[in-house]
Amino acid sequence: MAQEDAAEFMTAMIMHTRSGYAFDMSAARKRSRVPAPAAPVRTPWGPLVVFRRADGSLSLEWSLRGVTLNQTWTRAGGSEAERLLAAATAHLRGKESAAAKIPTPAGTPFQVAVWNACRSIPRGETRTYGWIAKQLGRSPMACRAVGQAMKRNPLPVIVPCHRVVAADGLGGFAGATEGALCRLKRGLLELESAANARQKR
Repeated sequence: MAQEDAAEFMTAMIMHTRSGYAFDMSAARKRSRVPAPAAPVRTPWGPLVVFRRADGSLSLEWSLRGVTLNQTWTRAGGSEAERLLAAATAHLRGKESAAAKIPTPAGTPFQVAVWNACRSIPRGETRTYGWIAKQLGRSPMACRAVGQAMKRNPLPVIVPCHRVVAADGLGGFAGATEGALCRLKRGLLELESAANARQKR
């Protein structure tokens, strides 16, 4: 399948489903008014799910075979979770304005600076870890620290860390250097590159 055809197929598959969750609430949840878990974003690579972490913050996580998620996190629901998923869905479809309205997540000053630099990378383009370090006034030796900050990005897609690559190749993704997460990173880059090519015709 041609790259552009594959990208069109992937774009068509991306959807934000809410099937059943609103009607599959336990009696305890109904009584306590705890919102039902938000339905994940369905993508060709796997579901993108919103979780609530132990500190109360929300994160977007790819639920992929062979990838272990933190067992202390719980599926999140409510308007804030729905807003995150809607923004991620729009972003994957090429509409980045909704994602731009989501604040950069909290972190250390260095992490936030890295994530903000990442958000400045145009769709369909990539930058290296060294480029990020330079933007922050750091030496190339800070590449490893940049990579660690990317690994801790709680809002992938919203903060498009997949657009940051190694100087000599794809680089890692979410702490992985091979496997499902790296295939996902490549797929996201191919999707955005093909979409840019169609727009330039």
